Amino acid sequence: MVWRMRTVRMPVRWAMLLVIAGLLGSSCGGGGQVMGAASSSPAAVTPSVEQPLGFSSSDASSQPEGSIKLVMANMTYSPRSINLQSGRVVFYLVNAEAVPCRWPNCTHDMVITTLEKRPIAYSDNVQAGKNKVFTIEAMPPGKYSFHDDIGMHFIELNMAGTLEVT
Repeated sequence: MVWRMRTVRMPVRWAMLLVIAGLLGSSCGGGGQVMGAASSSPAAVTPSVEQPLGFSSSDASSQPEGSIKLVMANMTYSPRSINLQSGRVVFYLVNAEAVPCRWPNCTHDMVITTLEKRPIAYSDNVQAGKNKVFTIEAMPPGKYSFHDDIGMHFIELNMAGTLEVT
C-alpha cells in the first residue's frame, strides 16, 4: 500500500497575507514600554511630537484679533506657507468656495501633520461660505505640513501647505 500525501493548494494572496500577519505579530511585542514614555535612545521622538496637542474648532462670524487668516477656495489654501511663533495659535479658516460650488465637495478642513505625515491637530469641517476658528493651545516649534483630507482634495488636487513654528 502506497501512501500519498495530499497537496493543499493555497492561493498566493492568502499565503502572502499569512506571511504578513506573522511578521506583524512578531514585531508587535513592545517589550512592555508604554508609547510616549521617555527614552534615552537617540532615535526617540522629540517631546513636542509625543505630547498630544489640545485643539478645538468653533463657528465664527468674524476674524478674532491676532488670528491667522487661511482662505480655502478653488481647492487651494491661501497662504500656502505660514510662519508663526510657538504657543497658542489661532487660525481663522474661511471657506470661500462659491455657493453652489462647482466641485463635487466644497467642504474643507485643515489637518496639521508632522513631516512624517503623522496627524497632530485637525479642524472641524468648514462648509462652503462658512468660517471656523481653529485653535491649538500649545503648538511646539518645528516644521509641519497641513492639508485638506476631505474627499480627494489632498490626494488628487494637492490642497496642502507648510507651517514653520519658531
